Amino acid sequence: MATAATATLVATAVTPAFAAENLPFNDVNKNYEKAVSELYSKGIVKGVSKTEFGTYKTLKRGDAAVIIARALNLDTKNAPDAGFKDVNSSIKGAVNALVAKGIISGVSKDKFNPDAPLTRGQMAKILVNAFDLSKYAKKTPFTDLNSTFKPYVEALYGAGVTSGKGTTYGTNENITRGDFANLLYKAMGVKPVVAESIKPIDDITVDEGTKLEDVKLPEKVTVVYSDKSEKEASVKWDTSKVDTSKPGTYKVEGTVDGTNLTASVNVVVKEVAKAESIKPIDDITVDEGTKLEDVK
Repeated sequence: MATAATATLVATAVTPAFAAENLPFNDVNKNYEKAVSELYSKGIVKGVSKTEFGTYKTLKRGDAAVIIARALNLDTKNAPDAGFKDVNSSIKGAVNALVAKGIISGVSKDKFNPDAPLTRGQMAKILVNAFDLSKYAKKTPFTDLNSTFKPYVEALYGAGVTSGKGTTYGTNENITRGDFANLLYKAMGVKPVVAESIKPIDDITVDEGTKLEDVKLPEKVTVVYSDKSEKEASVKWDTSKVDTSKPGTYKVEGTVDGTNLTASVNVVVKEVAKAESIKPIDDITVDEGTKLEDVK
């Protein structure tokens, strides 16, 4: 298939609950078996018949809505009516729920066009919105991305959901049920990038008696994320336990913006040498009548 050649799917690490031989479908080959098995076992996808998944059939917008709503376990019964006049009862709840979440939209105010094929660009937008993948956006090698779908394809690419050796993504091509299953499967397995640690901060040494407000703590710290990336973040320090009038090492902690992590740094208060005594001075002898200013 053209789309498979231009935008190669990344192998997923999710373990399928079903083996391919347990699927009732005779049209699912090894390129799709993991994804279809996992999604089928969870009731997220169904076949187009008892024996066919419809791997190479074009996916309709209405069917995509139902699949995504199942994947997200959305409340399709109580979602507010989105106002589309062309959706039947089998897909209406899913469409309403997705619209309410801002995941999908219609082709007009009152038309969803459920029987129209879903394009690869539209698919990218839906998956990124559904699984909050926009933060993974990364420059791609694809040259056929328009302004509407470029950020969504970049997000899928950055998240590792799709990749490609060529320069064509196929934005306007219709997506097949098999390719959609693979992409959905991978999107569901994306591990969120989380802040894991704070880079160590060198001790800060000050002299005994230094005013607390003169202790220069860093305004930002370096946060290390689960994907090994690093980013500067502001930190608010709690210096209430620091006593600069007493020599010692004080651990100062702070809350780091945008994370659940606590930063820490040691403030070392160094003892200042104090005068303890005056060494004796030898007597100074002068002759009677010496001027005072001449006494050395």
